[in-house]
Amino acid sequence: MIVDIDIPNTEKRVEEIKEIINENLREKNVDSYSIKINKIDLSQREKETKWNEIFHVIIEGLTAKKEYKVTGFVYSFHPANLQIIIKTSIKASDKDADEKVQIIEDTINEFINSEEIQNKIAGEPYKIIIRGEDKERIN
Repeated sequence: MIVDIDIPNTEKRVEEIKEIINENLREKNVDSYSIKINKIDLSQREKETKWNEIFHVIIEGLTAKKEYKVTGFVYSFHPANLQIIIKTSIKASDKDADEKVQIIEDTINEFINSEEIQNKIAGEPYKIIIRGEDKERIN
C-alpha cells in the first residue's frame, strides 16, 4: 500500500505529518506501506484549476468548426508562461495555411481576452502554439 499525500510546498512539518500517518496506520494494524509526500505549489495549482475550465471551452469551440482542422489540444505550464498547443491537420504547404492558422489564433485570443475570462485569469501571460500535420509549429 502506498499512502500518497499532497502538502503545500511551504509546509515545514513533513516529518511530523509522516509520524501521524505512521501512528494511525499502526493503530489499524497496517504494517506494509510506504508514504509518498508530494509538495505542491498552491498558487500554481489554483492557476491550473482556473485555466482547466477555460481549456475545455477552447477545445470544444475549435473542434466544433471542421474548417479549423483541429486534431488535438495540449497545454503546459512548464516552462513558465502557459503554452496552449493546438494540433491540426493543416499542411504548412497548403495555400491557405497562414489564413487558417491566423483564424485559429484570433479565435483563441478573442475568447481569452474577453472580460469574463480576463476576470478569471487576471492577465496571466500565455503563448499559443499551432502545430501542423507534420507536428511542426506553423504560427
